[in-house]
Parts: sequence; structure tokens; C-alpha cells
Amino acid sequence: MVSPPNVLLLGRNPLCEGSLEEINKLLLLLLGCAVQCEKKEEYIEKIQSLDFDTQAAIAAHIQEVTHCQENVFDLHWLEMEGLCPEEWENLGRNIIIDLKMLVDQRDRQFETIVELMQGNEMVQSAVYTESPSLTESSGCQLPLSQQHLPLELTDAKAKIKRLQQEL
Repeated sequence: MVSPPNVLLLGRNPLCEGSLEEINKLLLLLLGCAVQCEKKEEYIEKIQSLDFDTQAAIAAHIQEVTHCQENVFDLHWLEMEGLCPEEWENLGRNIIIDLKMLVDQRDRQFETIVELMQGNEMVQSAVYTESPSLTESSGCQLPLSQQHLPLELTDAKAKIKRLQQEL
């Protein structure tokens, strides 16, 4: 249930504070996958070979990933039998909440993809429409700073949208 890391932020500015949070999220997801996969015994053995402080820190993160209800989509209810109607109702509510979160994450990712595609189209159209006329008339192209204006505009629009969603 943890939202996927923002790889665009990681790629654009890997040294900012937000990127460090995204790297942490990525590492937590990888750790969760490692301790829940078929080869989890191998990974656990490797973790146990580390020094005690590192083991303790990793164990805390493993618990955060595997036991926190906001991080994990629990499918154990598929194996449960004999639940009373009240338990089914609570289970149904939790599933609806989880599905709503997933749909919201999907929608945000889709908006990001659309914005990136629009930015890419703007850059391509700017290059195709401006480059031939510039090279024919003056033999030069736009300065590098002006060539990136469409990308900066798209990035600014994406930031505005994110801030509006946060508000």
C-alpha cells in the first residue's frame, strides 16, 4: 500500500531532502520484498551476519513494512472461514479504504504520465518548428536556457498540481 517512490524526483534532483525520502521508501519496499519472497531465508541469514546495531535497525524497518496496516495489503482474509457478519463488514470497509488509496495512487501516477507526455510533445514541437527556421535564417539555434523553457513550464505546472492536492 506504500505509494511507489517518485523516480522523477530521484532522477532530476537526487541530492535534495525529498529524494532521500524517496530512496528510503524504495529501500523499505525492497526490504519488504526480500523478507516476504521465496528466498527470504537467504536474505535473513545475510542480515543476521551484519553487526548488531545494523540488524536492529533493519528489524525495525522490516516490522514497519510488514506489520503496519497502512503499508501492507493483507490477503489473509482469503483463507479465513467462519467469520461473523460484523467481521465481514469491518473487513469490507478496510478493503474499500485500501482500494480507494490504490485508485488515488493510480490517478496521481496517470496525471504525472500525461504531464510528462505533454511536456515531451511541447519540447518536440518546439524543436521541430523552431530549429529549421532558425538554422535557415541565422545558422544558429536558441540558447540552451530557452530550449528548456517548455520542460520547466511543465515541471512548474506539476508542482502546482501537487501543492493543490496537498492543500
